[in-house]
Amino acid sequence: DINEYMKVILKYLIKALIMSLFVVLVGLISFKSIYLKLLLQIVTGVVVYILVNFNYIKNFINSNQIVIKIKYCILKILMGKNRSRKSNVKFICYQYNIIFNRELKLNDLKSFNEKINWIKACYYNPLYEICCDKFEVREYVKSKGLEDILIKNYGVYENFDEIDFSVLPNKFVLKLTNGSGGVCIIKDKNEIDKNNIKKTLKKGMNNNLYDRFGEWQYKNLKPRIIAEKLIESPNLIDYKFFCFNGKVEYIYIARDVSVSDNYFIDFYDSDWNYLNIKRS
Repeated sequence: DINEYMKVILKYLIKALIMSLFVVLVGLISFKSIYLKLLLQIVTGVVVYILVNFNYIKNFINSNQIVIKIKYCILKILMGKNRSRKSNVKFICYQYNIIFNRELKLNDLKSFNEKINWIKACYYNPLYEICCDKFEVREYVKSKGLEDILIKNYGVYENFDEIDFSVLPNKFVLKLTNGSGGVCIIKDKNEIDKNNIKKTLKKGMNNNLYDRFGEWQYKNLKPRIIAEKLIESPNLIDYKFFCFNGKVEYIYIARDVSVSDNYFIDFYDSDWNYLNIKRS
């Protein structure tokens, strides 16, 4: 529509006119130094630009991923790693505000994201500390009579240098007991780059999810390395079950996980009806 284009052009012309007017007014003031006068004109132009484009700049700051990461880093520095439980609740609320650009009201939960953050901030169950440790959780699974579903474990190590590759099979997986990621798939132990694997695992061991996201169950978790049997399948499928009040409501399925990082994700309800949901 031509009228809309004209309105936009007129809007920017008015903004440019306002900026120019202020710069000219500053130029009329007498200064002993021409450089000081020039500097003041530049500063005036910047300040006026910010004022006339305030909403645009505000939206940019709230949505730009680089700005979000900077704000997030500042938050972690200001609140520190050894946060108390009370401080950690504030950390989670501030973090939510930075990412979603809205307040997290812990007493008025509406969305799934809000409820997940409420669990992070307010729900403390000792079982979480066991279940988030990939080695310790094995004993819990055994106690429930489900030892037969566990992947064969070849060893647990405090650090990479403890691993004796000579006693391990030719094919296996090295992964961390803390957090996610940091998985090293070994298909031929005679062809591996040990320095690269050590670097990957060391980086993951230094990744504390309490420090990053406020997930309290990871605060005192001791990161270790475990060696497990390699599951060889051309079409490995990863299932995740979303439970509400102890009942499965939604199912997450990731296909072709073993092929590449570009795997396919689908969501279903508890009756296996496909849901048009995308993971962001």
